[in-house]
Amino acid sequence: MPDPNPSIDLPYPEWQAEYRAALMETDPLKLREKIHVAEDALFRRSQSPERPIDDSERLAMKDAASALRILLVGVLGYPDSRK
Repeated sequence: MPDPNPSIDLPYPEWQAEYRAALMETDPLKLREKIHVAEDALFRRSQSPERPIDDSERLAMKDAASALRILLVGVLGYPDSRK
C-alpha cells in the first residue's frame, strides 16, 4: 500500500504505512479492513528473516499493535479479550 503522505520518512516502511493508514481512517466501514491490513503487515514483518528486528522496532511494533487493538475495541466495538 502506498504511503498516504510520502513526504514523511518512515523508519519502518515494511509496516508503518499500513499502520498509519489505519490510524488516519475516519470511515468506520473502511477502518476494519485497514486495521486488518496493518495487523497483517506487522505479522509479516515479525516473521521476516530478511532483516533482524531491533529493540526500538520491536517496541514500535508492540505500541502499534496496542493502538490497533484500541481502535478495534473503542471505535468498532469489538469485545475486549483482556477483560
